[in-house]
Amino acid sequence: VIKLDDHGEVPIHSRREGLDRNKAGGDDARGRGKGRGRGGRGKGRGKGKNFKEPVPKPDKGLAKRMSKYAREDIALKDVVSKHDKKLSSQMKQRFRSDRDNAFRLAKAEVLQTAEAGFIETEEGDDSQTQRLTQQDIIQSAGVGVARKHFFFDLPYGPYCCSVGRNGQNMLAGGQKGHIAFMHL
Repeated sequence: VIKLDDHGEVPIHSRREGLDRNKAGGDDARGRGKGRGRGGRGKGRGKGKNFKEPVPKPDKGLAKRMSKYAREDIALKDVVSKHDKKLSSQMKQRFRSDRDNAFRLAKAEVLQTAEAGFIETEEGDDSQTQRLTQQDIIQSAGVGVARKHFFFDLPYGPYCCSVGRNGQNMLAGGQKGHIAFMHL
């Protein structure tokens, strides 16, 4: 569980959670009778008894980033209804899922390093409208961007294109039944 300043707690789920290896009784408690002479650890794999789960480092700006993604600032006690238990449990679940989603978005914000591109005009140029062609952009772009340039001409009617989330795949479909899938 990660404790936040004023937003409560966010649960962290672990694979080892709920394992109680020190139960009393039987040969399993002494580590015999379970494996093949290795102290009850199966085929020699495992972390052993002294293994500790990694503790997440405290993130100081997490509460501020969570407030950016939070839907509303409502306390859980205001969400609970005294008369309708079903509605109360649904509202609690919704509140927790909203809080968990805000937590995940705030944690994933660190990974969003890409910035949108833009075109700057020269300081002496007073014209507001610029006419740029693809060739102008390719010549001024870096080598990595220019390498991804390709000519895309489809003669059979209007097409709808969609690029995958990772930017590697593109699917194009036309009104006349043509479908194309490309790995970019």
